[in-house]
Amino acid sequence: QIYYNFVFFMSGKKAKKGVRLEGDAENLLAQFYTAEMHSYLEPSEAAPSGAFYTYAPSQRIPIENYLNEEDLSEEATSIESGGSSIEEVSVEPDGELSKCRRMFSFLPCCGPKDKESKSTGSTFGTWDGVFASCLLNIFGVIMFLRLGSVVGQAGVFQASTIIIFSSVITTVTTLSMSAICTNGQMGGGGAYFLISRALGPQFGGSIGILFSIGNSVAVSLYIIGFSETLADILVNSVGFSIVAIDEGARPTWDIVIYGLIAVFILLIMALIGVGWVVKMQLLLLVLLFITIISVFVGAFIPVGEITNTTDFVGFSNPYDNQSTIVHNLKSSTSDESFGTQISAFFTTFALFFPAVTGIMAGTNISGDLKNPAESIPKGTLSAISFSTVVYVLLSIVIGSVCVKEIPGMVSSEGDPGLLWDYYILTKVSLSGALIYTGIFAATLSSALASLVGAPRIFQAVCKDKIFDNRFFNFFAVGKGEGNEPVRGYFLTFAIACSCILIGDLNVIAPLISMFFMLTYALINFSCFAASTGNTPGWRPRFKYYNRWVSLIGTFLCIFAMFLINWWNALIAVFVLSLIFGIIWKNDPDVSWGPAGDAYEVNSTLKTLLHLRKNEVHVKNYRPHFLVVTLESVEDNLNLIKSIASIRSAAKSLMIVANILEGDFVDRLHDYTEAAGEEYFISEKIKSHLINVIAPSFSSGVRMVTQSTGIGKMSPNSVVVPYLENWRELDDEEKNGIVGIIRDSFRLQNAVMLCRRFDNLDFTQKKIEGRIDVWWLVDDGGYTLLMPYLLRKKKLFNHCSLRVITVPGTNSSPHQTIMMTKLLKEFRIDAEVDIAVADENQLTDDDIAGYLEAADLHPSEEHIDRTRRYLALKLLIEEKSEDADLIFLSMPFPRPFIGAETWLSWLEMLSEPFNEQETPFIFIRGNNRNVLTFYV
Repeated sequence: QIYYNFVFFMSGKKAKKGVRLEGDAENLLAQFYTAEMHSYLEPSEAAPSGAFYTYAPSQRIPIENYLNEEDLSEEATSIESGGSSIEEVSVEPDGELSKCRRMFSFLPCCGPKDKESKSTGSTFGTWDGVFASCLLNIFGVIMFLRLGSVVGQAGVFQASTIIIFSSVITTVTTLSMSAICTNGQMGGGGAYFLISRALGPQFGGSIGILFSIGNSVAVSLYIIGFSETLADILVNSVGFSIVAIDEGARPTWDIVIYGLIAVFILLIMALIGVGWVVKMQLLLLVLLFITIISVFVGAFIPVGEITNTTDFVGFSNPYDNQSTIVHNLKSSTSDESFGTQISAFFTTFALFFPAVTGIMAGTNISGDLKNPAESIPKGTLSAISFSTVVYVLLSIVIGSVCVKEIPGMVSSEGDPGLLWDYYILTKVSLSGALIYTGIFAATLSSALASLVGAPRIFQAVCKDKIFDNRFFNFFAVGKGEGNEPVRGYFLTFAIACSCILIGDLNVIAPLISMFFMLTYALINFSCFAASTGNTPGWRPRFKYYNRWVSLIGTFLCIFAMFLINWWNALIAVFVLSLIFGIIWKNDPDVSWGPAGDAYEVNSTLKTLLHLRKNEVHVKNYRPHFLVVTLESVEDNLNLIKSIASIRSAAKSLMIVANILEGDFVDRLHDYTEAAGEEYFISEKIKSHLINVIAPSFSSGVRMVTQSTGIGKMSPNSVVVPYLENWRELDDEEKNGIVGIIRDSFRLQNAVMLCRRFDNLDFTQKKIEGRIDVWWLVDDGGYTLLMPYLLRKKKLFNHCSLRVITVPGTNSSPHQTIMMTKLLKEFRIDAEVDIAVADENQLTDDDIAGYLEAADLHPSEEHIDRTRRYLALKLLIEEKSEDADLIFLSMPFPRPFIGAETWLSWLEMLSEPFNEQETPFIFIRGNNRNVLTFYV
């Protein structure tokens, strides 16, 4: 009953009552349940009947066999077990799974699935962690210093349109981000974590590097904005400057000094802890709210005397009784051509859009959130909605109380209007000092958010070992209970200081915006790809998304990139592609189930179903290989690599079936320990590998030749290694070996029997020599096609190809000409040699002497065939003594030929005859044409 209720809760089913274990019962259950929840269990003989279950790998019985909901009572009674009591506790219907996990937290299966996926310092929620962070980044310097210019250039109507259009892009991105982050437990790394788990390490790592660099440089951008404002105030209002400057000159060194001091103070704040940073951000957010309220209130306070040089006129009618809002509805280019208006609109859009790119601020600290799946969607969407309303209202208000420009005046002559006065909000606000306070709060909070976010993103990239080297491994290490990226703080600090020393980032700033936009585009595409993959694992709790909307969001982000600055967009795409290529080449050993894998599966399944309708034409023939090995794949590695070369040239399928002889239960452990496809991946062999337990090698081969493959993607060529110890086998085993070949032909397969491939040296870059093909029977051209494909690969393409035929008792130049013409028709470049085997010169004594010396015992009933093959052997020794690889048409294992006889012939033909012991392949097609003359 204890076990049933335990599984009842862990399966996530609804329950009203549960059990709590105490005392020895906890220890007993902890000892019995040492495997994962979904391991296989069987009844323990030591335990009372039906009481407990223990892990027993010798006989694996699905756990579902023990689950019977009819046997599960709704109320768990008090049970006595070894003197330990199990008390009855109530569990609410909602959250029963999480409560059960807490109840059984002492078990391995109930603990966190990924200890690093969420730091132990996760203490922030929706409003303090996400909403506040996003608002502080959205309400930045653009609101205070550039919103007036946006309204002046675009007019109130177009300015509102630009704000709403920008918010649409960020909202769609947030919907996509919400769907991804609610599809499971989210770890640290923000956008990097989302993209890498959805699109794989190549896209994720590229964005992780770009986004962390972007945030690091963004720190300097915000700090320079702060320093410029501070320096202007001190120089213009107080007349103070650290470094003496000419009148009207830009206080560059003052800006640099103030910036370095400010970023150092922010570093100290970040080192104290992210908790203190969030609290500081809340204080700055309050200051921002007060500043914004002061603008709205100040707009309604009556203005004093209005002259021809006043740009803040309040709600008066300075334009011949036409209100300011009516005059400011139109853009400054409303009287120009349509093309000019469109160009001006997009120019203004490019000016404003960076203001709303702060939507990732909350996601960047995902590892420090209590519940990222809940906080990120709610906090980010709330921040976007609130900021959009505020921006639209501000544009309407300042468009109602300020004139666009004053004719004949420039910025140095007084009040130049919305178009030229970047500090016009200081006039609208209740106090100009509050606007400066808002600028300081906005720049410092944004800088602080970037300083905290960039190291966390970079740390997540480093911890995943996408770039597995000392530099990245150094920054993967965190400090303290919350795994703080202290080393990353100093790296970000160094990058920010370097950029601050430049003093002017007008060139770099647009490029950084491109990095942010690429991130948003890939987040949208990640949602689209995950939705399109249609995997059962795609089950986001956030339902308010649509894959097509996400795809539209992808194009909108790319569209916005090129609107803002097309050449910076191209540079950003190039940098992304460069990092992508580096990661692709490094091929990091990670597996996160990206959407690309799901798409490949879907595409493969559709293609397989489509192939059912297609008949394979001779022009489209591809040899699909089934390579069978006995006990060890490693011992046949050279053979596998050689066949893999042919497979690569033919762009076909290859499956290696490793046969494990013996009883299924006895060999089960060897089965689990045998080499898997990971071994082929490490050896860079593009093949699939399966292990099969069978009573004998021959029965195992029969199993795989019948069942391997699916539909048209099934092997049509069986490759078998030559068994050097065949003499030691009993008659039944010899018959089984010959039966393998015979049955493969019966199943319409071609066959290759390969010997001495361990003599091939795959460590050298190329093999220079000759491949001899002894083409003795017409098998549809298969014997010619395989060596031709082998020569197409780099290792063998320096080898020449020679085709040797044995027509009969004599040869003539005409036969050579005909064979050369035939190969030319087949488009196979090869030398032709016509050889004659004079079997009549061999006497019976010659044959008997050779067979005795070679310890071969073919049947005397087939003495003529033995004579013929011995003559052929001597001819091969003569002609192919210096060959590097030999293909020979395989004698067909006819039913009336005994296994001993047939194996003796193969031994005779392929017996080593030179020092290098040339690799030898017996080959025969299934009489299906694989070569054609026709187009």
